[in-house]
Amino acid sequence: MAAPTPTTAAATAIVATPAAAVGPYAGAVAVLARTLAWCGVWLWATTFLKRPGEEKGLLFWSFSELPKCYSFVEAAFAWMVSWDFCGGLLAAAKPLSFLLSFHSLVDLATLPLSSYFFRFFARDPAAHNYPWLLGLGWLRFLRLLRTETVLACCFPTLSRVSLRVVSIGVSWLMIVLTFAGGIFILEAPRPAANYNSVFDFCFYAVVSVMTVGYGDFAPETPAGRGLAICVIVSAFVYLPGEIQRLLEALREPRSSYGGAPGAEEDYLCVLGPIAPQQLAAFCFQVGRAFPGSSAALLVLSPLPLSSYLAACQGARPKGREDYMQYERGSSYTIYRMEFAACVRGAPFAELARALFVNYEVYLIGLVSMSNRVALNPAQYTVGAELLHARAPAAAAADAGNPAAAAAAAADQQTYAGIVLAPNLEVVARLASAKEIGTRRRHKRQFGMHSQQS
Repeated sequence: MAAPTPTTAAATAIVATPAAAVGPYAGAVAVLARTLAWCGVWLWATTFLKRPGEEKGLLFWSFSELPKCYSFVEAAFAWMVSWDFCGGLLAAAKPLSFLLSFHSLVDLATLPLSSYFFRFFARDPAAHNYPWLLGLGWLRFLRLLRTETVLACCFPTLSRVSLRVVSIGVSWLMIVLTFAGGIFILEAPRPAANYNSVFDFCFYAVVSVMTVGYGDFAPETPAGRGLAICVIVSAFVYLPGEIQRLLEALREPRSSYGGAPGAEEDYLCVLGPIAPQQLAAFCFQVGRAFPGSSAALLVLSPLPLSSYLAACQGARPKGREDYMQYERGSSYTIYRMEFAACVRGAPFAELARALFVNYEVYLIGLVSMSNRVALNPAQYTVGAELLHARAPAAAAADAGNPAAAAAAAADQQTYAGIVLAPNLEVVARLASAKEIGTRRRHKRQFGMHSQQS
């Protein structure tokens, strides 16, 4: 695996993670996929339901047109969900709390055990042969509420705020489908209002939950009216809580910075509470050992992200445009990128090559503190001027002359940034400007030498 150079610090991604390791969620993802498929089976089965008469209600349906394969598919899903429920009950540390949880109650209402319960207490003879798993299948959508943990496993690149938004959207959709499915079983069909399928009742569910109400449809049965009241009240209680959780996520500090490396991209991973200074030193040492690399760096740390932001922002290009004057008064637009501490130690040639490979820009010069541009200094090494600046200043300071030390430090050119040209035309013009300036200096030096002679 390749190591990152100092010039790839802009590609560094830092993620603040909990200290405890996160276990796999493969089982939860499988349960989510199974629930979605089971809900799809119920929606498919409702297209074959017919009412033989004008009576509305849960029990007045004809199931004679159901395909024969439906029984096998429904039985397979019922067995899988039953095994999941039993396994979760046996593995639960508190079985009673597991049984009384919201998702467990929904599972109990949609499992074969509920069919025997309803048949035992039902007085209507039609209820004894009624397929309760189909009649109460619309409750399966409630199993998809509050699936934020599973969504985080399915979409690991989403931020916490994005996960909350997706979770709210999924919860809203599940409430609409639950309401539409329940009203369909209790009230459909309604040919006069063109409400004949579950998807037709989705429109009624949306306008009812949003308290709009166009008056084109109203439940006739007591059960349908009771369901409408329960869903509308529940939506007003549940959705504001989800919005509050979203607002809390917006107020939370950021947990990631930068972009995560791609699946086929080489990168180094630093895992643990590494200090920002240690991270900068690590980038510097690896960059010197592998000057030709262009990989990214991924940092997983339990420390707060704010402690790394200063180092990361200092390593990223500023994106600022500077205008420098060159020969004959011509003005060229060039780009300036401030040096980061982790870039020190890179030769000018390696720096130019890495910038062209990674950013497709041309490094043509270095900018000093006094805005003096040194064009293509082939022998330059980033940070070398800082080392040379200490020696004269330290010698003067040791001699007890603070003024001489300050003058020696000020006389040393310290480069503050690099100049990037956007295209080869600018590089050629700047190169010609450098040649013209060199010839003029040579002419001046030759003229002075002639006069002295």
